[in-house]
Amino acid sequence: MVPPRRPLVLVVDDDEVLCTVLEYNLSKEGFEVRLAHTGAQALELLEQFTPDLLLIDWMLPAVSGVEVCRRARAEPRLSRLPILMVSALDGQADRDCGLRMGADEYVSKPFALAPLIDRAHALLAGTRAGRSFRSDDN
Repeated sequence: MVPPRRPLVLVVDDDEVLCTVLEYNLSKEGFEVRLAHTGAQALELLEQFTPDLLLIDWMLPAVSGVEVCRRARAEPRLSRLPILMVSALDGQADRDCGLRMGADEYVSKPFALAPLIDRAHALLAGTRAGRSFRSDDN
């Protein structure tokens, strides 16, 4: 019997410590994780493979996470890719902009890991709650 394929998540954040924490916790929850630390690196990886979920920071060096979202949505192969955007920008206008530019979900930093992982599972299951999970929400 072949074991089921683990969902592949591309995590993009310039904070290497956060990437390591996310990689560890997402892996523990059954995800396969690939990392990128810049928007340009994310775009290169998206040309090489199609992840099941893109978890991306808004503020990245050179090419922003918002721009990566916009480009992914313009690419037919990636147009339906679930995108979970994380950002230190926590205003309603920022959230609305992130969603308008293609994110399916917007999570403000700092965030609690458990609700973030729950959102990842929900996005993969095809649901969208339209909520933001900050660490002070718990």
